[in-house]
Amino acid sequence: MIREKESAELGLKILGLSLLFYALGEYNFLLGYVTVEGWSMVVAWSIYCFSTASYSRSQNSMLLLLGYAYLAGGSLDFLRLLAWEGLGILPLEGPLVMAQLRLAARYVEILSILVALLLRNRSFASWKVGLFYGFLFLFSLGSIFLHPLFPAVLTPLEGMTPFGVYSEYLLMAALGGGLGVVFLCRRELRGVSFFPFGMALVFTLLGELCFLFCPRFFPSENLIASIFKGFSFYCLFRSVLMAGLFEPYEKMEKSRDATFRLLHNLPVPLW
Repeated sequence: MIREKESAELGLKILGLSLLFYALGEYNFLLGYVTVEGWSMVVAWSIYCFSTASYSRSQNSMLLLLGYAYLAGGSLDFLRLLAWEGLGILPLEGPLVMAQLRLAARYVEILSILVALLLRNRSFASWKVGLFYGFLFLFSLGSIFLHPLFPAVLTPLEGMTPFGVYSEYLLMAALGGGLGVVFLCRRELRGVSFFPFGMALVFTLLGELCFLFCPRFFPSENLIASIFKGFSFYCLFRSVLMAGLFEPYEKMEKSRDATFRLLHNLPVPLW
């Protein structure tokens, strides 16, 4: 009953967000795109804040890795928004640079999900994880803006390059592996709720499929892939909140009620 209620609530919220984002995109493509990306960045930073703030108590390395990964990925997505052609904020701009920033962000996020699942029982120092992802973020920026080491993802006439296509297949394979690990080890997951976490991976996979096939019909900054990414971020955040905040409080309330009932039924009062 609880799982059905949880699924229905999540489905209704996603449906409502879909209608909102679609309506904004129909009214003005740029407005819809900025709204979806802004929503995703806020959720990504929220995941980071919750995971790092609770790590001293929870010691959940999986949640810590996801928090820093989504901080780095969300920051790359924010720069992708600033690289919109005509803004003049970054030294390089346009759809080609935006595609590189998008792929770099997805590499950081998706591979980190798989690594976090596989190393969920290991312990890490928070500052070392932060230092690693800080280096990864700066390296991604340097390989795109300073020294062009990051291969091209799109070409103006032909669409996605072989590197972009193979990267999407690699990321989808990593997502498939992550889904397999989540399903097989669902009883061992600590710090994330199984159902919304699995839905986060599914929405991420759908977003990658859209980006792989939609450039033939839509711009590279297509709204559909961004909406799926936004849903993925939301499901992950909901999974983290449910397992790290809501469920512990529910257990505390049940324990408190059981204690009150036990004390109430004692034949001799304790006070």
